[in-house]
Amino acid sequence: PDRDGGRMSPVRIGIVGVNGSGKTTWLRLLHGDVKPDSGRVKRGKTLRIGHLSQDVAELRGAERVLESVDRLRRQAQLASGAEVSASSLLEDFGFTGDRLTTRLDDLSGGERRRLQVLRILLNEPNVLLLDEPTNDLDIDTLTVFEDYLDTWPGTLLVVSHDRYFLERVCDTIY
Repeated sequence: PDRDGGRMSPVRIGIVGVNGSGKTTWLRLLHGDVKPDSGRVKRGKTLRIGHLSQDVAELRGAERVLESVDRLRRQAQLASGAEVSASSLLEDFGFTGDRLTTRLDDLSGGERRRLQVLRILLNEPNVLLLDEPTNDLDIDTLTVFEDYLDTWPGTLLVVSHDRYFLERVCDTIY
């Protein structure tokens, strides 16, 4: 809450810069994947980070789409407070019919990216670190993702070259 006891607006920051300038390394440092050369990164006890990296290699194997999501969580609470099933979210993200039983190894790059986004959201983070989140996403999925972020109450740090996405979901761009 702010000083007046009201609810603070979520922080939504976009980061742009030339390739190789350290944007991804900075997100990895915040997430804890990389250790600082000096000093330390201090994280609060209630911090729950969701990190959407550029790498989708974690989504490999014989496991099926629905199994990979159910294993994480069968129900999730949306920012609105409403409970939603994992299968309902899968449908919102374009996984219906035969695609629910597709092996992770058989997903296209775009499907893998959509599943990666969905799995992060199911963990109900209070901070989202998004590294080039629009890579491999189609317009329909981007719309669902943007709409979800509109009501998402947490802190958002986005690294992207997609100016439209940054202007759509961020309040401040550096």
